[in-house]
Amino acid sequence: MTDSQALSVCRHIQAANYGSFVSALSCAYLLADSDNRLKLLGAFLDLFKRIEGDMLAYAEFTAQAV
Repeated sequence: MTDSQALSVCRHIQAANYGSFVSALSCAYLLADSDNRLKLLGAFLDLFKRIEGDMLAYAEFTAQAV
């Protein structure tokens, strides 16, 4: 996952309700330097990818509804 993709996921998390831990994780990612961002992605990549999948599925769903 690229930094750009992770940032998009973090922005989505801030607008959605994924719970306090995930919200705090996205804040930590947004505030982290590049080395610590890599560490956070390494530790929580499955979570970032799951939320990215949610985002893509929702975008596809809303595009079909129009």
